[in-house]
Amino acid sequence: VGLEESRAQGVASQISGALSHLHSLGFVHRDVKPENIFLCDRECRWVKLGDFGMVKAAGTRVPCVWYSSPYCTPEAEIARKSEETDSDHLEVDNNGNKQRGNSGKTQRVLVSVDPSTDSWALGILIYAMLMGSLPWSETVSDNTAYKSYLQWTNWEGSTSQQRGMAPQFTAFTPLAACLLRIRGRPDEVE
Repeated sequence: VGLEESRAQGVASQISGALSHLHSLGFVHRDVKPENIFLCDRECRWVKLGDFGMVKAAGTRVPCVWYSSPYCTPEAEIARKSEETDSDHLEVDNNGNKQRGNSGKTQRVLVSVDPSTDSWALGILIYAMLMGSLPWSETVSDNTAYKSYLQWTNWEGSTSQQRGMAPQFTAFTPLAACLLRIRGRPDEVE
């Protein structure tokens, strides 16, 4: 199906180390995906994280960018929906000034750059390495697979067996599924 667990673990460990180093310097990669992981040998014993074009300092306020990708964070989907439905929030003009109301300019939701963006993408990458496929095609609430994941992680007061685990995660051990369910809840956009 996917990579052997030991190979996936080695790749995840190296990428996690690279991200940890980047985060310790106060930066967030913001574009962790297979295309930005460089294999230095066929056995995946040595890999490098590349493409630092999206790197920003942690805490920097940036316009939230939603893109059609399984690596997009749930917070970006929340921001996208907010952008589509909320016409009475702060807008940012070309000079970075905030103002109320709808002046005909494109409204943008500002979010703080956070290392959790990289953690989310690394989790999706690990899933893809182990399973040989992505858990969903894009992070949008009308995507059936993503929707089942959201319903599963947002269900309060029941075990995954009572609620019914999101189908794409049934191959996980009960402990892994429990950790994923607890830690996989999106934060609200600021």
